[in-house]
Amino acid sequence: MLITCIDSRCNPTMLFGLEAGEAFVVRNVANFVHPYEGQVHHVAHENAAVGAAIEFAVTVMHVKHIVVVGHSDCGGIKALMELDDSTPLVGNWVKVGLPAKEKVKELYPELPFAEQVSLCEKEAVNVSLKNLLTYPYVKEGVKDGGLHIRGMHYNLRHGRLTSWDIVRK
Repeated sequence: MLITCIDSRCNPTMLFGLEAGEAFVVRNVANFVHPYEGQVHHVAHENAAVGAAIEFAVTVMHVKHIVVVGHSDCGGIKALMELDDSTPLVGNWVKVGLPAKEKVKELYPELPFAEQVSLCEKEAVNVSLKNLLTYPYVKEGVKDGGLHIRGMHYNLRHGRLTSWDIVRK
């Protein structure tokens, strides 16, 4: 399963050399995974689609790997860093990344905005990885060793893909 941004410059099947149907792909603004919210009647509508896809991929399709892929020059992460009321739906969606923004602002207050955005792109992937572990079937699969989750970041300008395993604390 690949969870990636809707940005057309970052085509997940091309990035990984896959044919159509070889990966279960979920695309959304800034590749965010919101925390598990339990029963369907309690789930906010905008979060339900990604949650349902994760549930389907893990419990029905029995995927063995979930990869969250961020990318450089991400407009969704820039929207998170600039957060204002001009795009309320986008703002509501990207607020899940506030821990990433706060961490970057706290650790690197002296860096120019563009560099903070770049750092936040990677840190936002970590937020999504952490949120994946709030899904009971994901947490159980990782604990049992049958499911592996990892983060990746694709630098569009340099064609460089970096990856890391989730760090559990």
